[in-house]
Amino acid sequence: MFPTGHAFTFTTPYTIGPTGWTDEAFAARIGTAAEVIGLVSDDEYDRSEVGDMYRVRFMADGVEMTVWPEEIDPSLLLAEG
Repeated sequence: MFPTGHAFTFTTPYTIGPTGWTDEAFAARIGTAAEVIGLVSDDEYDRSEVGDMYRVRFMADGVEMTVWPEEIDPSLLLAEG
């Protein structure tokens, strides 16, 4: 589980973004700072089917997105303070 409120550099192994995002807009987020808001609630996803998903907020513009754990690299957590 990733800590709520911690900042990290967004990365992804995927080339296609979430519904409503163009691939270019999604790709432009790679390497930018984001903050973990928390786990996505069980009523939004079937956790037993898809596993944990996280809600994150991009720091530059406040845009929120749901991401998979593999898109939050713990080695890329940004220093606090």
